[in-house]
Amino acid sequence: LNELSIDNQNEEERISGRLNIAIIPSLAPYLLPKFIGSLTDKYPQIEIKINEMLSEDIINALKKDDIDVGILVTPLNERGIHELPLFYEEMKLYVNPSHHFSKINKIETSEIATDELWLMSKGNCFRTQVVNLCDYNLKEEHKHFKFESGSLETLINLVNTEGGYTLLPELATENLNSDGKLKSFSNLVPLREVGLAYSRTNVKSKLLEILATEIKQSIPRKMLSKGKGEIVYWR
Repeated sequence: LNELSIDNQNEEERISGRLNIAIIPSLAPYLLPKFIGSLTDKYPQIEIKINEMLSEDIINALKKDDIDVGILVTPLNERGIHELPLFYEEMKLYVNPSHHFSKINKIETSEIATDELWLMSKGNCFRTQVVNLCDYNLKEEHKHFKFESGSLETLINLVNTEGGYTLLPELATENLNSDGKLKSFSNLVPLREVGLAYSRTNVKSKLLEILATEIKQSIPRKMLSKGKGEIVYWR
């Protein structure tokens, strides 16, 4: 067993190359700390560069060969882009304690389409998923629509201080002191599929395989299956 472990370690250290990764803002703060340390420790010869980019920018960068792989919400259904699903996050409602939703165990998705819903800024795929989930009619007179944030942490703080509610992907809730502020929906379990996207199938395939394995090993096993809910699309 010891000899096998040494052989595996030597093999890992021999794997080398460069991997240019892009990741969306609603994933980066929550997913990167889970796997990047293990990845660099196991494979010290792999040179890794990571950029935080919006989904459409990742797709364009893949088409121009500016990056090797994107970590983003799939499916994309984009010609020339290959996808590898990794895991599935439940989308949960985060509510201010003074809001009447806090007294309800489960809420219908249609009930949240009001001006009390805080949204991410345009270009963020999670914003589009939220809009699609609740059929939100975006109108300029919505008072909260005038403020747009590219950060989930900002939305959390706004709910805490200004009231209302927002939606959060599951990884963003793991270390959150929710105190009963997190709610599920009564009519479905909305999921967002997170995967790898890449434009070349025969280049750096081993590095992509390693990346996928490290990510999947870093997250809770319950998030590996999509059978628990329904995928919400953003494209």
